[in-house]
Amino acid sequence: MSLRVEELSAELANWIRREERRARQWAISSDNEGSPDEAEDPVIRKYSEGRALALWTDRNEEAYYLLFQAASGNSPLGSRLHTGLSMVEHIHFICARGRLQEAESLIERYRKLMVPGERSFRSELLDQVFGFVHLMRRAETGALEEVVRETVVAKDFEEDVPAAGFANSEAVFLLFNKHAYGALLHFLFRDFPAVLRSADKAFKRVPSADMQAIVPELRVYDTIAISESWDKLKDSERTRYKARLGVHHSELQSLAAANPKHYAIHSLLVAAELQRLFGQQIETLRLYDQAVIAGDSTRHYGYAALSLERMALMLASGGATKIADTTRKEAGLRYRKWGAAAKIRALNRTKDATDEPPESTNDEKNRSYSNRPTTSSSIDSATKLNLLSLRELEVLEWIARGLSNSEIANELGIVTGTVKNHIKSIYEKLGVNKRMIAVQRAKDLGLLQSEL
Repeated sequence: MSLRVEELSAELANWIRREERRARQWAISSDNEGSPDEAEDPVIRKYSEGRALALWTDRNEEAYYLLFQAASGNSPLGSRLHTGLSMVEHIHFICARGRLQEAESLIERYRKLMVPGERSFRSELLDQVFGFVHLMRRAETGALEEVVRETVVAKDFEEDVPAAGFANSEAVFLLFNKHAYGALLHFLFRDFPAVLRSADKAFKRVPSADMQAIVPELRVYDTIAISESWDKLKDSERTRYKARLGVHHSELQSLAAANPKHYAIHSLLVAAELQRLFGQQIETLRLYDQAVIAGDSTRHYGYAALSLERMALMLASGGATKIADTTRKEAGLRYRKWGAAAKIRALNRTKDATDEPPESTNDEKNRSYSNRPTTSSSIDSATKLNLLSLRELEVLEWIARGLSNSEIANELGIVTGTVKNHIKSIYEKLGVNKRMIAVQRAKDLGLLQSEL
């Protein structure tokens, strides 16, 4: 399979050419022989084309074929650097967009390309991604935290890489990859300060280690960690992280616009966390719900599960424990589809941590939450979340848009009688007896956007 650049859009063709030029420079800085002006390098060419297709289009079959060809090839310039990068990016695309079982099979396929006992840049990269997938897949028993500390977190990798004799560009990629996967694993235990520390180290290397396959994932997890840590951050830290949130949002919006099939869910999750950070609970729930739909429709089971997990935490914090439990179970089902046994265990730990009675919440937590910028309302978030169910909010939104009962039933895929029952419940909860009065009351309480 040979990709002809002239058959692509001008924007994508230019992107591939820029990537190829930059890839050649990386190869030179890795102490490989040759110069960027030499004849075309087939490995670099296929790597650049494959990654471009995977990022900016939904042509997965072509993209993965090109990456595999690059990883399997030999070249005068990029034999070490770009064969390794092609491997790890191919595997990570599969991790994010399919099932972890598929990624495991691909890792084993790549291992067969190596010489037994090989100690190289590509073998180190493969060990890193294998360690991540293995922990997510099979560390469901025993002390998972200890396994992570021993295999990923505790090693002083800043010192290990130079000692191994890797060239400059290779060391940068290894360090970036290590810290990126470290952030994702710290997230398992809700150790958000550690997530931020790892992400800080990873993002310092993004300009030179532009491993786009994992960068969108890192942006999502970093955003959640910032949101969860916001109350404990110093003013100077908030300024820095606020700027980083803006970059995450902008970059993921661009990716989602170009390739909605694979990156809409990333953009929706980050948008939801931003709304949550600034107190927009109802809009946050809507965005989480959209993210779940996007994930289910594209086999992004891990991200659909993460969206449900975040939704469950929000519902539980507002006192809606029954709905939160149901939502958490839905998250577990999707983590199981993804093949992430460790995430299911972490999900159960999260449930145990949130199963506290409301009165056990300490004053310090209440004070810190009050520092978040919120919209004005006479009702606290817990009351809002308990006031109407998610389905009732959907019905009310369609009422606000002027739809009749039968039209609402068609939109939601339910019978008209069920719509009437929801409306009756809405009236009782809001203390009204007219449709538009219910809408106005909901807007006053912050349950509906004022522009509806």
